[in-house]
Amino acid sequence: MRTGSLPDLTAIFKRSPGRAEWAFLFDLLPSAALLVDLRTHQIHLGNAAAHSLTHFSVGQLSGRPLNEILIELTPQALAKSFSANKTSWHTPLRAGSGRPARIEVSAHHLGSESDFAVFLLQPHRGSSLEDEMLAQRFQALPVLAGVPRQPDLRAAILQALQAGQLLTGATTLAFYQIDSDHQRLCRKYIWGLAESLPDELPLNEAENLRVTYTWQPGARPFSELHRCAQTQDFAYLASTPLDPQAAYDGILVVADQIGDPPDHFESMLELLASTIGVTERHTRTVRVLESKLQRQMQTMSQTESIQDVVNDALLFVTPALVVTDLNAKAEALLGYGQDEVHGHPLTDILITSRPILSEIQEILANPAPRDLGNLRLTRRDGQTILVHLRLKPYLMGQAIQRLAIVVTDLSREEQFDRRTQQLEQQAQLGELTAVLAHEIRNPINNISSALQLISMTLSPQDALQEEIQRMQGDCERLEQLMRSVLSFAGSRNYQMDALELNHFLQALVPRWRSRAARTGAEIRLHMPETEYSITADRIAFEQVFTNLIGNALEAMSAPGGIIGIRVGPCDQPGEENLVGIDVSDTGPGIPQDMADKVFAPFITTKLRGTGLGLAITQQIVNAHNGRIDLESFPGGTLFKIKLPIRHENKPL
Repeated sequence: MRTGSLPDLTAIFKRSPGRAEWAFLFDLLPSAALLVDLRTHQIHLGNAAAHSLTHFSVGQLSGRPLNEILIELTPQALAKSFSANKTSWHTPLRAGSGRPARIEVSAHHLGSESDFAVFLLQPHRGSSLEDEMLAQRFQALPVLAGVPRQPDLRAAILQALQAGQLLTGATTLAFYQIDSDHQRLCRKYIWGLAESLPDELPLNEAENLRVTYTWQPGARPFSELHRCAQTQDFAYLASTPLDPQAAYDGILVVADQIGDPPDHFESMLELLASTIGVTERHTRTVRVLESKLQRQMQTMSQTESIQDVVNDALLFVTPALVVTDLNAKAEALLGYGQDEVHGHPLTDILITSRPILSEIQEILANPAPRDLGNLRLTRRDGQTILVHLRLKPYLMGQAIQRLAIVVTDLSREEQFDRRTQQLEQQAQLGELTAVLAHEIRNPINNISSALQLISMTLSPQDALQEEIQRMQGDCERLEQLMRSVLSFAGSRNYQMDALELNHFLQALVPRWRSRAARTGAEIRLHMPETEYSITADRIAFEQVFTNLIGNALEAMSAPGGIIGIRVGPCDQPGEENLVGIDVSDTGPGIPQDMADKVFAPFITTKLRGTGLGLAITQQIVNAHNGRIDLESFPGGTLFKIKLPIRHENKPL
């Protein structure tokens, strides 16, 4: 770049020449030149060529900040360029006429120890400033179009101000908006040299700035902004509201200290203000929608969490009675999955013993919660269960948004009531049976005694002796039956004490070995090394094992049968404090139709059995807080008893 020749001024500079000498020397330079104080970044002096180029007089140039003439050469830009050893630039010039040309600038220090530098200015041989401004306006269009796409309002407004600078060429842009306490207008955003504008404005300024207006020197200032522009020696200051009907929404301010406003300036301002206003309203609308969406998401999340924790089945339907949602309890109760019922009519899913459609329609007409009471519901598998129905409408304004149907499963309560009724009937039957058994035992004893007397009066060879023995056997079986009935039906006081299972079974089993040997059976006892202790009535548990071992021996009619008794810990989760006692045999097993009711009273597979042995066994085990279960299969039967382990610190 041609900068012209610069004479060696070091010697003169050391002599501290006066201003007239500097002016004379500068006028000798062939190029426009500015003497700049690098400490203050102010123009100290300009030559005649600089006056011709900038259209500013020597007095107007003196004392003016350099970046007011050379916009891009701010103190920060100069410091960055000098640190990179850059001393030439291609930059626009702000001329006093308002129609300058683009120039080329080079900087020359006046000695290594000097704080002054000479900036030589030459017109750019390329396009004019008007061409540059037109190019800038084309650059502004995509910048302005991208404003609504910014992620937040601050970035959007700053980008709009940047586009405004490209459009107008102004150096000062600001955006004022009412503060949070509605007391004043605050300068929220700035671009360029807007620090010279006031930070705050009185609230009544909004009324003075309701229309687009451009103030220039000579016009009467009627706003705080105009007075500030007059004090700061601005060439013009323009303002426009985002919305003429609501100036408090925001005011855009564009100003410059040099030159006149470009053509179509106020149209550019209104375009900028309109873009900022639309973006602000869009951002505000998005925030409101995001807030509503967040609340709805929270409501949905809370609803889903509530749906998952409530014990009732929940169905949600539209006012058109179309299913939109149901919780896991409803899926289990009705037998339908979420995807299967979504969008289907409620009447296809909720099939009840009495019509409820008319009652639902009444709620839709007059929204209010309603209790439909108890009724029977048909599940997907055809099973009918007792439920309780409640309806709850959810409103948005005055209209129903959706209807919640709460279904409470009463099948367990119904079963409990039925079982309670059965137990009450059984208790009454037990009392009656005990009375009858007691009353029957006396005649049986009398008949048995009479038969003994008759037998004694007859000779042993008498033909009636055989019939008498048969009748006495029948009396003994009836007596045994009555004792079992009284044992099952009557209340029993258990004498609880510590019972060591190993010692108990090791003493009990040998008493059965001789009887087992007579039938060709074997009893095998499997005891652990650990001694398990329970809290039990010894006599009652002797009856339990008498029933189980006796039944097993009777079931194994063929020789070679094996009865196994095993004691050990329970291995199921939650059964760590239980001990298991298994009693098995290798008999034919119990038919499946009998296995389901083997513990019921008067149920037996033996020709001469009473059907009360296993019922009494279960009664005893239950009284000891235990349980007994049956596993039967062809070739064997297994009774599994589980009882609480006794701990030493546990009271009897």
